[in-house]
Amino acid sequence: MSKSKLIFLFYFVLLVLCGLLFSNALMLLMFWLKGIGLNSLFQDGVEALDLLSAKELLIMQLCSQVFSMILPAWIYLKIDQELASRLKVEAFKLDLFLLSLAFFLLSIPLVGFAAYCNQLIPLPEWMVQSEDRVKQFIEKLLVFKSFSDLILSFIVIAVIPAIAEEWVFRGIIQNYLIRWLRNPWIAVILSSIIFSGIHMQFEGFLPRFLLGFSLGFVYLTGKNLWYPILLHLFNNGSQILVAYFNQDELQKQLSGEMNKPETSLILISTLLCVLNGWFLFRKSNTTL
Repeated sequence: MSKSKLIFLFYFVLLVLCGLLFSNALMLLMFWLKGIGLNSLFQDGVEALDLLSAKELLIMQLCSQVFSMILPAWIYLKIDQELASRLKVEAFKLDLFLLSLAFFLLSIPLVGFAAYCNQLIPLPEWMVQSEDRVKQFIEKLLVFKSFSDLILSFIVIAVIPAIAEEWVFRGIIQNYLIRWLRNPWIAVILSSIIFSGIHMQFEGFLPRFLLGFSLGFVYLTGKNLWYPILLHLFNNGSQILVAYFNQDELQKQLSGEMNKPETSLILISTLLCVLNGWFLFRKSNTTL
């Protein structure tokens, strides 16, 4: 890797770390205003969440997305003009997007099977405690007292993360790895691993990796960041709507109660997904 590329990588990591520190500082300030000290927060993290309202948690989520992803990405692309130019390649094509949507939908059974397998992997106690905190955080975010709560949650949990995460993981990281490694497939795999790992949800690592791979493949073939953004929005938004209309299903998902998907459904949908991906690859005229 050239010295200039290393410098650009250092800049981006530094920007993200600064954003994380600032958003975490805002979070600690919010807890402090509620009378929660650092010791109480780290020892009784789950109980501390009870003292914050859903809207306050949404504000924390919004700050995290803005300061640790959107703002660093925007600043970085002002610095790395070569990488910024890669985000302006192909125009949006409806037929290509519909093929991408079909590919994404056909991958869902395989993602569900990966989630089932992930649940069978034993985790150390500290990971289990971390998962409990995340589950309570999600559960509190997805309690809607009015239609306006649904709209606000949809914007903060679905719209903004779809734009922010695709901008960072596909737009910057995946493109950066392609430019560095000269191998798009390895770049898609590595960016998907980073995408899944950064969420720090260990029980969902495998399904989120497959989700990231699907989004990375769609971006690789379509060369337009709006394709994975819209698919990411569809994925997050559909889960919010399920939570709004069916709280029982939400509780089932959070409890980890998952039935093994039908083997025939997994095999058929995966085969169709691969065929669709091959057709999408050919239609997009992707050069690797």
